[in-house]
Amino acid sequence: MSAAVKAKECVDRSQVGNQSCFRNERVNNFKFEMTPNWRLPDQGIFEFDFVYLLERPTIEQETPQEEIVSLLEWFEATYEHLKQFIDPKNKDEGHAQIGRILGESFRGIAEYFVFSADQLTSLVDLINEENWKFEVFMAGIGRLWDQ
Repeated sequence: MSAAVKAKECVDRSQVGNQSCFRNERVNNFKFEMTPNWRLPDQGIFEFDFVYLLERPTIEQETPQEEIVSLLEWFEATYEHLKQFIDPKNKDEGHAQIGRILGESFRGIAEYFVFSADQLTSLVDLINEENWKFEVFMAGIGRLWDQ
């Protein structure tokens, strides 16, 4: 969202000027201000009481399904490639690390897409790893429009 806000293509509707689509965020019952580098703790509860969804985009603004399919294929292929480097003695940590890396990669490009709920769901469900699912949801929800 930050590139679009800076280019004045959209307005920052966040509560505190941090370009977050969430309001009144809390982790483990502690209020905090979300930043682009914020990461969810390994354990706990993330809460919010408001999320801003995009207005329905014009046909020109919608991300074509072919681009979403390409994105899914790239992330899936990259995940499969990176799995070969996981130490068999530390499989869980290896999968978590790949999830973090790919999740942060997705976070870096998400603002250039507009997702339908179905498209975002397919991205979240692509890789069965908690870090991936959380990062994709967090980055994608701010780029979501409801059908």
